[in-house]
Amino acid sequence: MKRTGIFAFVVIVGMLSGCTPASPDPTSAPTPSTTPVPSATPEPEPGARVSLTCDQIVPPADRVTVIGAPGTNPEEPSRSLAAEIAPETAGVRVCEWQDLDTLRELRVTVTADPADLASFGPVASQSVPSADAGAGTIGDRSFLVCGSDFGSVSCSYSVLSGPYWFGGYVHTALSTVAEAEAAVTTMSDSIVDRLASAPPAPLWSPPQHATVDPYDCSWMDGGGTVGAAIGVENPDGAGGPSGPPTDTMAGMYAERVGAQWCLLSGHEDFLSVEYVAGSGWAWESAMAGWAPVDVGGAGAAAGRCVPDRERFDCAVRALVGDTIVQANSSGATESESLGLTIAGLSAAIPLLPLAPS
Repeated sequence: MKRTGIFAFVVIVGMLSGCTPASPDPTSAPTPSTTPVPSATPEPEPGARVSLTCDQIVPPADRVTVIGAPGTNPEEPSRSLAAEIAPETAGVRVCEWQDLDTLRELRVTVTADPADLASFGPVASQSVPSADAGAGTIGDRSFLVCGSDFGSVSCSYSVLSGPYWFGGYVHTALSTVAEAEAAVTTMSDSIVDRLASAPPAPLWSPPQHATVDPYDCSWMDGGGTVGAAIGVENPDGAGGPSGPPTDTMAGMYAERVGAQWCLLSGHEDFLSVEYVAGSGWAWESAMAGWAPVDVGGAGAAAGRCVPDRERFDCAVRALVGDTIVQANSSGATESESLGLTIAGLSAAIPLLPLAPS
């Protein structure tokens, strides 16, 4: 048995040493690679970079703690287009709630833009970096400022949390500064935890199609056509960034995405026109709940009207290229107001200072 085992071993070794490797069969299937293939990086898309909704960022129970109620934020037809669309066009989530009985309110703005994070610092009264604001109690990378005015306590807060910077303003239901600081700190800590489970989406850069600065409204009625459309001769004009004040965290994004607001007025007749350059991505949500209307020069349009004392206020939104444009006016009746708004917007569309898409 022992010699047989040795002989078999020698035969096998000889066979192996005397053979050359066989050529691979060209018809055989290749061996699958075990090297993991990296997943493709998602394409940046417009919209807020944080996937959480406002109710997920600050649930109703948390809002009750700081403002005494879950709060509401009813949409009005005259609501600023820049306030509604400009921040998300810049990738920013803005959440606002108000207790309509007490006017207490809560605002939260969340950004993940590296340029914003690089400018993080102490906050002024409206959550924009300021060198003279004091540090608060939320953490080493945050600032909280609370104060009492005529028995009411308000706070501004600002927190750098991983890839996010969030901050805002609270007009609280609490009676002392110490209580308000504790409540806002607890709320902010909870926001930090929720954001930690929601990595930001890739950064999308909105197109810049505005060809004038936000304060230049000379385009709106240089030839008198818009004034004629709304029945105003020698109208007064006004301009400037619309939406949240530019010294607020939310307001920083109106100018970034090319938002503009202009007004023509004379006696009781007026027309305001605003747009957010490159905001067409938000059209479906911007017209939700609005009724379709026909506006000359627009790819699509929708309007809404509400009574205001003895008059009606109407707003019309139109999709012009890849930009949403909104016009507002008022009249003695709903049909008069809507007709005035549509006529004025139709006359303004050919004059819009937008570069070709």
